[in-house]
Amino acid sequence: MRPPQSNDATEKRRQLLKGALGASTVLSLGYSGSVAAASITCIAKRSSSPDVQFAIGASPPAEPALEWKSVTVFEYSKKENKTPPFQYYCPIEVDGETNYYKVTSGDLSETATDTSDINALYPTGNSSPAWVLRYFDPATGEEIGTYPAYLSPSPEGAPASLTCLESVSAANLNSRGGFGG
Repeated sequence: MRPPQSNDATEKRRQLLKGALGASTVLSLGYSGSVAAASITCIAKRSSSPDVQFAIGASPPAEPALEWKSVTVFEYSKKENKTPPFQYYCPIEVDGETNYYKVTSGDLSETATDTSDINALYPTGNSSPAWVLRYFDPATGEEIGTYPAYLSPSPEGAPASLTCLESVSAANLNSRGGFGG
């Protein structure tokens, strides 16, 4: 038979068990939850609009190192024989619908062009790669849209840096880093 345990020994054993069970519970939360929370916070901290939200070129702007979406600028002519003067438009999907935004002197209009204006033009077949800034939901980290539908950070969406996005679970992100289409 074992000798009866004192209250001190019983109490020490309870504390040891509580500590061991508590540690396993904390450890089971894992690393990814805290990283994702920190990453989403980094999206929410973005409070000002970057100077550049649209750029024409084969690669996205290097500074600031933000997440960009590849788009295409198409050349159109008012004439059926597709001669000058030319106009340039960039189709961008907004809320499931394709809108055309005029590009003038390298700047993207913040207002969509009426579809009848585009239908009255003749595509020349020429195009250029371009980039628009992506905006993300600060609460979930999911992409919610791009410039020009979003012009500046708000509670609904903000731009995010690549380092911020790399630490978020890639399940719902579309990134030029290979997270999706």
